[in-house]
Amino acid sequence: MKPTVISYSRVSSNKQLNGTGLAQQKDKTILEKVSAQHGLPIDERSFSDEGKSGFHSHNLKGELGKVLQLIDEGSIVKDSILVISSLDRLTRAQTNEALELLLSIVNRGVRVYTAMDDKLYSSDSPNLTADLIFSVIVLATAHEESLKKSHRTIGAAKKVVDDHLDGKRGKSGYGYKFAVGTLPFWITTDSDNSLKLDPIYAPIAVEIVDRLIAGEGCTSITDWLNATYVPPKSHKKRWNMQCIIDLHRKPTLMGKFSTTIGSISYDLDGYLPPLISEDKYFKLYSVRKQRDIKRKPNGVLPIVTGIGVAKCSCCGGSVVSTTTAGRTRFRCNNSLSRKANCAGVSVESKVVEDIILGSGRVYDLKPRTNETNDKLDALKMKRNSLTARLDQMTSDYMANPSNVLATMLQATESELNQIDKEIEQNQIDNAVVHSIIPKIPTDRDSQRKWVKQVFKAIEFHKVARGQVLIRFIANNGFTEGAFIKNGKLIKKGHLTGSFKGDLELLQFGSLQDYVAGGALNQWLNE
Repeated sequence: MKPTVISYSRVSSNKQLNGTGLAQQKDKTILEKVSAQHGLPIDERSFSDEGKSGFHSHNLKGELGKVLQLIDEGSIVKDSILVISSLDRLTRAQTNEALELLLSIVNRGVRVYTAMDDKLYSSDSPNLTADLIFSVIVLATAHEESLKKSHRTIGAAKKVVDDHLDGKRGKSGYGYKFAVGTLPFWITTDSDNSLKLDPIYAPIAVEIVDRLIAGEGCTSITDWLNATYVPPKSHKKRWNMQCIIDLHRKPTLMGKFSTTIGSISYDLDGYLPPLISEDKYFKLYSVRKQRDIKRKPNGVLPIVTGIGVAKCSCCGGSVVSTTTAGRTRFRCNNSLSRKANCAGVSVESKVVEDIILGSGRVYDLKPRTNETNDKLDALKMKRNSLTARLDQMTSDYMANPSNVLATMLQATESELNQIDKEIEQNQIDNAVVHSIIPKIPTDRDSQRKWVKQVFKAIEFHKVARGQVLIRFIANNGFTEGAFIKNGKLIKKGHLTGSFKGDLELLQFGSLQDYVAGGALNQWLNE
């Protein structure tokens, strides 16, 4: 897989969404410029966190989190360039956390380009020290700005609450909108910023409730909405099915509203206009809960899904369990809910669980001899000494910048990078793999806990219809693959033929590349 130029953007406010901020961040001209300068193609994938706070790191649970995951998995490869408008689009967190985030990308070999100041942050840059010092200043400034804004926002929100508790109401007869935060899609504001039912979307919301109470499924309702109505701005280009799924959990339907400011929680009666009556809300809640109960498997608890380890290698989404006619399958949740353009992996759960429970091997890495331990300890001691020296030199440089110190900093950083490479190679070359047979639990609940304890990830990749490649990644870094065809295990073992090769594939490659490059066919024919 070749390196590419990848776009990431973040906008945290409606003003940015509706104005020029998003358009500027997605400016194709910038991507084309970077592509031409570095001779790299523009990646078809682009990532954007809309309405996600960088100050509270909400984007780490959104598209930015997906970017970091793809870097870790090797789907975004070394020497790729992540293009952002400025460093504060990555994060506005506290400076030490913000710098750690930037370094977590750069240290994995992925470069970061900021369009605002035309800077490229790269681990092999001769000016890395000066660049990082500059980045600290930018990130610290961004955090201070957000901190001041946060204090102003909390003060403004507290005033809205106090005014409401004192009986102040707007033209609509209800409360006033907070300066930040999103409203339910069926609520809008009057001319004085007080809250009222949206004349377009409130009737649609009522119809959604009626359909849910009548027993219609969320997928069917979402399809009907997308075919019939333009979605609200908060749903981007299509109606969001997750909003329909969660609707019965929203007391805002009957006008109830709760908020937390600082560490104090408030229940605000009469703040929102009710969409439906309390009786209707509890009827909806009862219907949806009964539907959830019916969906649960009949006494069979999957041991792989629902614990955060099963992932689709195509889109990065979770793999979930579905049961039809008594047969349980593992399927990509994004494909099921149509959240992403995914090939839609699907495999019988039993064959996967048999692989895990049948072998029951837990792999451990241990050094061969005390001699290799001594060498590793010496390298680590040298690294600690270099790190302390680098910290002191950086402090001296910031207090009294000079060309001599800058040169010394660069030389020390280069030496430290070399030591890190030697430590990593030492750990790989001097590791032996041995298997032990642990006592595998017999009850399903304990088996789920055991799987979560043993595996860091289990990746599912659809090769073709009825053909699935699975990679088991243990928490100690050991990996193993399994190929399943038409519900039968065809082959299991090291995908590259060796432990070290599998580690390299895990670090630098993806299952998509492995299959597309012909390595799977070669492995199956060995």
